Amino acid sequence: MENGYSSWKSSLLFGDGIPHYYGDTVRQLFIATAVLSFIVVPLWGDLLPFVGVVPQVAAALLLVLLAGFTSAHNQLVMIANATVSGVSVLLIESTAIALRGQGEHASALFYAREAAVLLLIAALYFSIKTIRAMMTGKLGHADTSLEFDEPIQTHEDTSVQANERSISDYDGD
Repeated sequence: MENGYSSWKSSLLFGDGIPHYYGDTVRQLFIATAVLSFIVVPLWGDLLPFVGVVPQVAAALLLVLLAGFTSAHNQLVMIANATVSGVSVLLIESTAIALRGQGEHASALFYAREAAVLLLIAALYFSIKTIRAMMTGKLGHADTSLEFDEPIQTHEDTSVQANERSISDYDGD
């Protein structure tokens, strides 16, 4: 039976309901970033001007490829997702800061780069959450409300039990 939180969480993140798995969200963020790149590059210029057009198209295709390979059964792909999104954030944000205000479409490129960075930061976060769940064995296992509670220990007072005698013990006196 699914509780309200699980159903809300699944519908919010567009997931398939596997607890602690965010690969579907990473997939959608990668596709959105690739689409953004395919729109921005021909209109306003390169997101990463120091690498050229072919590597940028290849980078967008790499995001689509990783999105296609992402699954709950492959930790290596999730590690690749985290690595690619982390390196991409570093490169695109560095470019946004270094080239802010430069060029013909500087303002539009700056905002496009920042949008790509925000998408990739979210992809990095959800990739790391999934990797953590895979490493700790929690992937696919729902949390319980008592997960971090200490076990309840019952203490019996043995001194009362030792002094108690049954009725049959008094019959012989």
